[in-house]
Amino acid sequence: MLRRKILIVPAALAVAAALYGAAWLYAAQRLEAGIAAWAEARRAEGWRIEYASLAVEGFPLRLRARIAQPAATAPRPSEPRWSAPVLLADLVPWRPDRILLHAPQPSTVEWAGPAAGRAELGRARARARLARNGHVERAELAIDDVALATPPDGPPAIVNRIAATVGRERPAEDAGTPAHRRVAFTVKGEMLGLTLPEGVEPALGRTVGRIALDAQMLGETAPGRPAVALAAWRDSGGTVEVRQFALGWGPLIADGDGTLALDAALQPEGALTARIAGFDATVETLVAAGIVKARHGVLIGYALNALAKRPEGGGPPVIEAPITLQGGRLFIGPVALLPLPRIDWR
Repeated sequence: MLRRKILIVPAALAVAAALYGAAWLYAAQRLEAGIAAWAEARRAEGWRIEYASLAVEGFPLRLRARIAQPAATAPRPSEPRWSAPVLLADLVPWRPDRILLHAPQPSTVEWAGPAAGRAELGRARARARLARNGHVERAELAIDDVALATPPDGPPAIVNRIAATVGRERPAEDAGTPAHRRVAFTVKGEMLGLTLPEGVEPALGRTVGRIALDAQMLGETAPGRPAVALAAWRDSGGTVEVRQFALGWGPLIADGDGTLALDAALQPEGALTARIAGFDATVETLVAAGIVKARHGVLIGYALNALAKRPEGGGPPVIEAPITLQGGRLFIGPVALLPLPRIDWR
């Protein structure tokens, strides 16, 4: 009897291993077929999806699709195209709705048109959660060492790291919320170590330490061409709630919040409130660069310090300033600071 029990254990393990192996092979076939079906669905939407080969590996603990020479071109007038030597897609058999994408070698994004450009991306990683229909419900993206040039042969801007999270999940309280106040998706992004192209010499220096954004797009969105979809979103009362934006550039440190929308020409408009620190050193920098005359710099410094408040928890003085986007211009208070580039949503 004991001998029989001893023999049962390895036999059971062998059966379990065989079943798991069969399940893994089935999942691998499903993954390969799923990627092919996804590519065909995107092609039906006008995308150009290409790859040289597709193989599934990673037995026994994971499924890894190795896609050689992938490329994707969006159905837009500028034809933005991403390509890479290889793309790895990892998932575990028991969580098929979670997928990790990894481009271990440099990849490229190119686009045509009047603002043609090229971006060289270092290592890129993305984590996605899929809905039952195969659409991305939430995605996290991290890219290191980005070189962006417009035009493509011009001097590039360099970014040390870009990180972003985009999610479509909606809070539970949306059930009783008006359509134009429902969250379509959320965006969180951060750019670290931006170095502007050679030949661009702003007064605050060529290196921007940090740019960050945390925002929600409110209102019903629909598929279709961007200009048509955004016009419908605008007409239904859609807005973007900027929960926080942040900028660290030389001595200037700013953050704030506000609301944005689209005007009749589908250009951004809205009102934000900025909290600015480091203004004394910023004014000194502008004076040293000859942008502000020395006597004006003294008066500006006095005025800013008179308006500034010290945070209750300590720290440098901070001033609050209203920022307005209207009529294609950016205003700080009543002063038109600079024109905004026009966005073509075609």
